[in-house]
Amino acid sequence: MATKFKIRRKTMFVVSLIAGLSLLISISSCFISPDRIWVNAIFGLAFPILVFINFFLMCYWIKYNPRLVFTTLIPFIISLFFFSRVFSINFGSQKESGIKIMTWNVKCFDLYNWSMNKETAEKMMNIIKKENPDILCLQEFYTDNNKFHNLEFIRDKLGFQYVHFHNTLTLRNSDRWGIVTFSKYPIVDKQELIFENSKHNACIITSIDINGKVYKMMNMHLQSLHLAYADYDYMEQVKADLKSSDIEKTNSIFSKLKKAFQKRAHQIDIINKNKTGDHLILCGDFNDISISYTYEQLSRKMKDVFIEKGNGFSKTMDLFVPYLRIDFILVDKEIVVNSYKRIKKNLSDHYPVITTVE
Repeated sequence: MATKFKIRRKTMFVVSLIAGLSLLISISSCFISPDRIWVNAIFGLAFPILVFINFFLMCYWIKYNPRLVFTTLIPFIISLFFFSRVFSINFGSQKESGIKIMTWNVKCFDLYNWSMNKETAEKMMNIIKKENPDILCLQEFYTDNNKFHNLEFIRDKLGFQYVHFHNTLTLRNSDRWGIVTFSKYPIVDKQELIFENSKHNACIITSIDINGKVYKMMNMHLQSLHLAYADYDYMEQVKADLKSSDIEKTNSIFSKLKKAFQKRAHQIDIINKNKTGDHLILCGDFNDISISYTYEQLSRKMKDVFIEKGNGFSKTMDLFVPYLRIDFILVDKEIVVNSYKRIKKNLSDHYPVITTVE
């Protein structure tokens, strides 16, 4: 009996060392470019899970052998400095006053009826109309000259007088895909940042005059994983039954992850070179969570409106992972954040994120 107990203790010790080291590696993903070491970014995706594993192991050692609690205590304490990026608690009131900003990856307004719902586009427009933001940033935007006049509808019917649209793809001289910023305040300058490593991703910089002060709005759509529906089905399948894993399918997913991590690293370099000036606001679909090199680089000297006013995990993508927050609004330190809201409606594969600032 004593021998079995010793074996279990040794096993738990090894498990604790692995768990503690994995948590530290996940945190290191914020500071090491995927161009140098990309595997760390995989650990970053598991950060919340690793935090909870280390917490329970820490409780185990406190009960059975406090001398060995260091294996998980030190990584757990370090992780607390980052945990508010993933899970936020705010008891203060939300004020719906100030400039209202909304960002949303609209997935082409369900152009090909992916959701099997012909009313999806209309429902999405109704949400925009109801929220009535002052600045509206949309990614994976689609408009055409024949049937789906989305740009004209939002501009003319929803009251956005000023538009900055950058189309990343044009077909038949009439169908246009891209990224767009709508504003009810005058746009005084427009700039596009082109990513040479991706045709369909971009960042647009829109200078907006709000009551005599010019704000620099950076609306971005960074490199996505390009996972197919079959990949998501496979992950769901493995989640339900680990025995159903397939080496070839698993390697394919890891290959896509690596490529996306590294492409985003180059895109971030381009953005950071242009992330200058006062009154800066960054928003859009980062395609990466807050424990990542992407977020760390873009959020420096900025405030995350979710950390300021959000609660819970507030995932922004319609997937089974409860903490998948990949759509962000970051503002200059001088800007006061009054509110944060995420609308959990399954119309796109992303949820809209809204804030009011002053």
